[in-house]
Amino acid sequence: MIRLNANLQKPCHTIVRYAARICNNARNAPRIALASKRVVESRRNAIIELHQLSFCSTASNGDRSSPNADPSAKDIPSLELQIESEITRLRLQDNRGNPQQGETPPEVVDRIVELYNQWWSAHRSPTTTPSNQNQPPQLTRRPEDNKVFRAVLEACSVYDPRGSQSVTIMDNWGEALGKVFEFGPQREDFDQLLLAYASQKFPGEGNPAGEAIDVIDLLEEWSFTMKPVVRTYLLAIRCISQGILAQLSATEKETTSTKLKEFTTYLRGLLEKVDPLLSQEMDTNHVVLSFQSCGEAVCALISVRDELSNEERQDVISSAENFSNHWLRLFETTALRENCNIGCEDVVAETAQAILNLYELAAPPRECADLSFSLIQKMEEMNSDMLPSNAHYFQLIKAWNSLPGLEGNDAYDLRSLVQGLNRRHFSRIHLFEPEKASLEFDFLMKSYMQVKQFALVCEVWENMAEHSTIKRSEQSTLLYFESLLGIGTPDAIQKADDVLRGIALSPEAKHLLLPNHFEMLLYSWARSRHQDYLARCNNLFQLMKQLSESNTRLIPTQEHYSAIIEAWGLDAKQNKRKNAPRHISKIINEMNEKNLRPNAASYMALLKALSCTDSPGAAPGAEKILELLEKEYPTDVTSDGYASAISVWSKSGHSQAVERCKSILARNHAIFENSDLRASLRPTCEAYRGVIGAIANSKSPEAAVLAERVLDDMERHSAGGFCDPPDEYTYTSVMNIYAKLNHSHEAVGRILQRMESAYSNGQATARPNTSSYNSFLNSIVRSNAEDKAWMANRIYQSMRARFQKGDLSVRPDPYTTTAVLTSCASTVGVDEKAREELVGIALSVLLDCKGQVDRRGRPMLDSRNYAMVLRIIHQDVLDPSEGERLAAQVFEQCCHEGMIDKSVLYQIKEGFKGLHRQLPRDAKGQLKLPRGWTQHAKRPQRKKQ
Repeated sequence: MIRLNANLQKPCHTIVRYAARICNNARNAPRIALASKRVVESRRNAIIELHQLSFCSTASNGDRSSPNADPSAKDIPSLELQIESEITRLRLQDNRGNPQQGETPPEVVDRIVELYNQWWSAHRSPTTTPSNQNQPPQLTRRPEDNKVFRAVLEACSVYDPRGSQSVTIMDNWGEALGKVFEFGPQREDFDQLLLAYASQKFPGEGNPAGEAIDVIDLLEEWSFTMKPVVRTYLLAIRCISQGILAQLSATEKETTSTKLKEFTTYLRGLLEKVDPLLSQEMDTNHVVLSFQSCGEAVCALISVRDELSNEERQDVISSAENFSNHWLRLFETTALRENCNIGCEDVVAETAQAILNLYELAAPPRECADLSFSLIQKMEEMNSDMLPSNAHYFQLIKAWNSLPGLEGNDAYDLRSLVQGLNRRHFSRIHLFEPEKASLEFDFLMKSYMQVKQFALVCEVWENMAEHSTIKRSEQSTLLYFESLLGIGTPDAIQKADDVLRGIALSPEAKHLLLPNHFEMLLYSWARSRHQDYLARCNNLFQLMKQLSESNTRLIPTQEHYSAIIEAWGLDAKQNKRKNAPRHISKIINEMNEKNLRPNAASYMALLKALSCTDSPGAAPGAEKILELLEKEYPTDVTSDGYASAISVWSKSGHSQAVERCKSILARNHAIFENSDLRASLRPTCEAYRGVIGAIANSKSPEAAVLAERVLDDMERHSAGGFCDPPDEYTYTSVMNIYAKLNHSHEAVGRILQRMESAYSNGQATARPNTSSYNSFLNSIVRSNAEDKAWMANRIYQSMRARFQKGDLSVRPDPYTTTAVLTSCASTVGVDEKAREELVGIALSVLLDCKGQVDRRGRPMLDSRNYAMVLRIIHQDVLDPSEGERLAAQVFEQCCHEGMIDKSVLYQIKEGFKGLHRQLPRDAKGQLKLPRGWTQHAKRPQRKKQ
């Protein structure tokens, strides 16, 4: 700004020294001021007359002298006349700039600056005489120069603001007249300099913050005649605020961070100085300037907060609240509302957005919603077509939506706002410039996303196509994808896929497609469980690779590779795809080649894929992967990784499988306890079931006892919170081992009782289900108990009664009915009464399950069940005629269900001759049954050749 000493880097303008010396002398000050006034008045009158004559002459001739290529001191009067005529031309125009003779103010100012540069060159190149030709040129100093400097500064600050040019003028001014105090720059001239920076076309251009700080520091060092006033401080606030916003977009991060802290601290200091002045009564010009300054200060402070420490951030938010309070008070003044021709809408829009962000940061949810609503109402009272914008409504919707338990008037207001937002948007969108209109569409879509109105987001994005001048942005495309994927249906995901591929083939691909689009779509396909989701993911991933060859920002990142790996992992688990580990390993190797570090989730997906295989060689590899996770990703590894590694060993059939599973489980426990009991590392039921499964696969005669010991350990650890409590599947897996090893049903019943006890004590995951009871029934069927049929029937009737009362977890299935009928058929050597009861049990099961299906849609009775009932009737009904009658009823129901097969016909042939003779035959006497009788019976599978 002011001429600087290169060594000291401090203002060394000579006017500082002279001003301090003269104005601190109370006796000299009045005399100097009076003399200065007389000289200035006389010179002003003379120059005005001369310039008026010059202007008339120039206007009448219609010719402006072309600039002299090599001006000298003799050209100074002519150049001054031309400068004054151009300044007068500007002053005669409307201060909004109505051009005369086809010229605009910037063009006129360009010519003034060019004339000024020549005038200044002439000052520095005085006429050379023999006496001074060997001496360096000396500046020509005249009182008339003061007028020229001030006039040119006015042109560069009022009519076409140019901060950097104004600094040059002030620098020249100080160099030329700095030693003549009465003709040096005054405080008003420094105000003009600040105005040039604050009002220039591109805010932040040059160094407005640094210049403003220098000006304020300089003026505060001088005497009372030069001290800053409220206008000076307000203009400095605008300059520093614009400088902060400019620094936020700078590329030199280290320098930027230092300057941001310096500027922010200075801005907060200015607020303390101007705070009491803003509360005083001001004229209209000061009201408008205060409104602009406070608004820009709020925007700067809210924008810079993320660059500061937590303590500094709190101080900045406090200052922003103070500035915003002044801004809101000024917003309601009559003087401001009557002078909205200052571009007030832009100031209101930007500042209101910053204040709404401030409310979100600093105010509790209820207060934030109320303050946001009040500010929106004030903007609506402006009766502006542009305000409030959709960005402001979005902030209000977000504030309302964050209220806990939204209901009553708040819910009604939010619903009404959302319903009216679309209508308001399309009634005024034609008033916006294309760029701003695009932003309006973006924030309309964001507003609908906030309340999860995904269908409306899609509708708005599709409506954008009707406006040819409005370009879809990256933001709107991303919101459209998020809404389609938020709907989550296969059709919506397919539509997002189609749209992405359509954009990829269009010229808009380079500026519309983002890596996020592919990432979201990959994860959506992977988790959709669509029948060919893996193929969709692979095709999409290959498309991204292809597009990245011409669009570098679409190069797949770690997240994209992780998504395709997750798809392979899910597919391996769902479809038992045994080649999944090989494909996942290949993708991980490709990531390493591209210097993309696979994340923990990728290795966890590989472990899950390995757990779906039964290869003996997979187990050591899985444990190595687990060790890698423990070493490279200690904070990301979870208990699922340990459970997957245990599962791989459990299915491997390796002789050391049980020991390895127990070892991995012990490591899981140790790491969990050493991690301050981090929830994600707590050993899971899946890990314990893997150990139990390894014991079951070992085929040890002591497998059941060993499995129960593992269950005992699990119950003990879970009581202390060191693992998940056993669930129904864990208890059932132990019961199955007992049942398969032909242990007594009492042992299975004991485990079932423990399970029921745990559930009754509040352990919800231990709720006995159909599988649990079927396991117990299976052990009963294999036992030699004389009353096993009656025990099985009691369990069946209990399950059926609970299911009829609404307990879906114990719904009987075909395995249940088969177990009951099998127990009846295998009960022999009982008395006549017991035989009748056995037949009654079988027929009641047949009646209960007539035409019924299980939860998977399978018939509750199949051909084997009908054959078993016929067998029970044959062996336990002593009266042959009664047996024939009952068999005919069972056969009729079997025909109706279409379950006749060879096993049913065998029982008819062996036990019921009369019924067998009545079966339909062909002319050769061979059985010829109607197709409907056998249509649902299972066909025997042909043996592979």
